[in-house]
Amino acid sequence: MEKLDPVKLSQEIRAELRRELASIRADGMQIRSMVQDAVSKLSESFGTLRDLTAAQNELVSGLVSSLGKQSSKEKRGNITIGEFVTATDAILQAFVEHIVAVSQQSMAMMYRIDDVSAEMLQVEESLGKINAIADLTKVLGLNARIVAAREGQASGAFSVVAAEVRRLAIASREVSGLISDVVVETSNHVDTAKEVVKEMASKDMSFSMESKNKVDAMMAQISENDRLTAKMLQQVVQITGEIHNSIGMAVLSLQFEDMVTQLTQGMEKKIAAMEKWDSVFDMEFQFNESIPRRERVLHTQQRVQEQKQFMQSTSHRPVQQANMDEGDIELF
Repeated sequence: MEKLDPVKLSQEIRAELRRELASIRADGMQIRSMVQDAVSKLSESFGTLRDLTAAQNELVSGLVSSLGKQSSKEKRGNITIGEFVTATDAILQAFVEHIVAVSQQSMAMMYRIDDVSAEMLQVEESLGKINAIADLTKVLGLNARIVAAREGQASGAFSVVAAEVRRLAIASREVSGLISDVVVETSNHVDTAKEVVKEMASKDMSFSMESKNKVDAMMAQISENDRLTAKMLQQVVQITGEIHNSIGMAVLSLQFEDMVTQLTQGMEKKIAAMEKWDSVFDMEFQFNESIPRRERVLHTQQRVQEQKQFMQSTSHRPVQQANMDEGDIELF
C-alpha cells in the first residue's frame, strides 16, 4: 500500500483552496468588467437616444412649421400652403372680375355692331335711290336721243331735257354726299369696335401671362417645399432606424443582469463548497490519539477526495465573456 504523506495531503488541500480562491477572484473581476461595460453602453445608448430624439423633434417641428405659418426666422421668399390658397383665391377672383369686364366690353361691341348694321341699312336705301336715279337718267337719255332724232322740232325740248338732267345730277350729288357721310360714320364705328377688341385682346394677353407667371412661381415654390419635406422625412426615417439600433443595444446591455445573476450563483456554490473544507480538517479528530494515525490520515484523505469531486461539480462557468459584445449566456 502506498505510504501516506500528511504533508503532501496538506499541500494538496492548500493548492485546491488557492485554485478556488483564484477562480472566485476571476469571477469577481469578470463581474466587475461586465457591469462596467454594460453601464457604459447603457449610458452611451441612452445618450444617443436623447440626441436622436432631440434631432427628430427638431426635424418634425421644422416640418410642421413649413406646413403652417412662417416663423419670424424664416425667409420671406418662402410660401406656405395658406399663402398659396390665399393667392390662388385672389387670382380666381381676379379672373371672375376680368370675365365680367370682358362681358361688358363684349356687349358694348355688340351695340356698336348693331349700329353698324342699322347704318348699313341706310346705305342700302341710298343705293336704292341711286339705282332709281340711274334708271331715270337712262330714260331721259333715251328720250333725248329720240328728240334729237326728230328733225324739225323746236329746240325747246332739249332745254327741258337738259334741265331734267341737271336736276338729276344735283340729286345724285346729294345722295352721293349722304352715302359718303354714312360710310365715314360706319368707318368710325368700325374703328371704335376694333379698338375695343384690341384692348380686350391686350388685357387678356397681359393678364394671362402675369397670372401664369404667378402660378408658375408658386408651383415651383411648392415643389421645393415638397422636396424639403421629403428630405426631412427621409432624415426622420434614418434617425428612427438609428434609434431602433440604439434601443436594441440598450436591451442587449440589460441582459447583464442575467449574466451577473448566473455568475454570482456560481460564486455562491463555490463559496459553499469552500465552507465544507472546515469539516475536512476536524482538528479534534486529527489529534485524537486513541484513533490510530493511519486511520485518521485515511479518513482525511477520503474527505479530501469527496470535497475535490464536489468542487469539480461547481467549476462549470455558465458565462464565458468578459463584456457585452461576445459569447452567449445560458438561460434558466
